[in-house]
Amino acid sequence: MKFIVKFLVFAAIAVALQKVVAAEDDAAFKEFVEKSQQCKDKLGISDEEAEEAHKAHQNGEEIDGKFKCFAHCIAEEMDVLDGTGKFDVAKMEAKHAMSGDELEKINECKGEHDMENDDCEYSYKMMGCLMSK
Repeated sequence: MKFIVKFLVFAAIAVALQKVVAAEDDAAFKEFVEKSQQCKDKLGISDEEAEEAHKAHQNGEEIDGKFKCFAHCIAEEMDVLDGTGKFDVAKMEAKHAMSGDELEKINECKGEHDMENDDCEYSYKMMGCLMSK
């Protein structure tokens, strides 16, 4: 599985992933889980709250802003944002091999959401966009 797909899908289900990290050998996956926990700690998000937010997201309900900031925090920690807080395709390509399809999806979503000024809202919208493509 490619890095960007992991990042965006797993951000929505980080708690579940943390429970299986011991079984996963992929370095990018382990890095994601480590950064995910750091962000949960930084934002004061408990496992229970994360699970509730994930369920609310699945049900199409609006979620609290700190959970939107969770996605942004992970992107920052994994160093995939540019100086303006937007996803940096060049950084992503340099760190992880990506297919043309993945790059196309990222660029499509960037085109739809790069005008968003709120960092947390931007990361959350990007996650949703990439998961839907």
